[in-house]
Amino acid sequence: MARGASCGPGRRDARGAARRLNRPRVPAERALDRLVAELDYTDLVDVVRLGLHDFLDAIQDKLNGLGDEVTHTFFARVVRITVRHRTSYAFDAPVYLEPHVIRLRPRADGVVRLVDFALEIDPEPVVRAENLDPEGNVVTRAWFEGRWSGPTLRTRAVVDTLVTDPFRFLVTEPDRPLSCAYAPDLCERLALYRRPPDAAHPAVRELAVAAAEDSERDPARFPLVLAQRLAARFASGYAHSETADSTELHAWGEVFLRGGGWRSGGTG
Repeated sequence: MARGASCGPGRRDARGAARRLNRPRVPAERALDRLVAELDYTDLVDVVRLGLHDFLDAIQDKLNGLGDEVTHTFFARVVRITVRHRTSYAFDAPVYLEPHVIRLRPRADGVVRLVDFALEIDPEPVVRAENLDPEGNVVTRAWFEGRWSGPTLRTRAVVDTLVTDPFRFLVTEPDRPLSCAYAPDLCERLALYRRPPDAAHPAVRELAVAAAEDSERDPARFPLVLAQRLAARFASGYAHSETADSTELHAWGEVFLRGGGWRSGGTG
């Protein structure tokens, strides 16, 4: 490009449109403007003086910096979400309540940080215990006395979402074929999640079909993942939306990827 030459019509229009938005420029936009301006006023003499290899290295560094700014501005933001959940049972006549296992506490991991959680149970159980299941989830067990027309469970959870870019990871051992998806020691640890679809509990199979139908996806998709020898499991939770007033509890599939851990394989 000739030194001092003005930018093309497309760039000029884009910049003008951005200015007409009448809002502060975010860091990613400012970084892009700086890179475009530098390229506008770069000519062949500059490239020869610096050397083509060094010039391309410098441009690559600036592009990497721009990518970091885009990620930080638009993706790597902590979003605090408050979830209120209510489940009620109504029976035709008072009944004796069997012991309940309640799984409504959000899982705290590298993706979600649990800030606060409260669980109310009505009627009040005579015994209530919090413990860990084999997956490391906190579950509540409740025992009741007397006859009741139906319990009500209310929860309030405050969570911070820490990862909004689901593709920010590197797959380890990328040359390993899918038929040998995991190293032998990892295969043993993931054996429970690699069983054939027919070996799953009937309730799990029903949940797979229901979740697929609710999300307008092929119900065979999740069993297909299992057939491909990837470790897979179901998770449940809420899909965050900035526009919806409320959302219902739903489920989705997750697969275990080398270097990525458990990653969502469906909605959510």
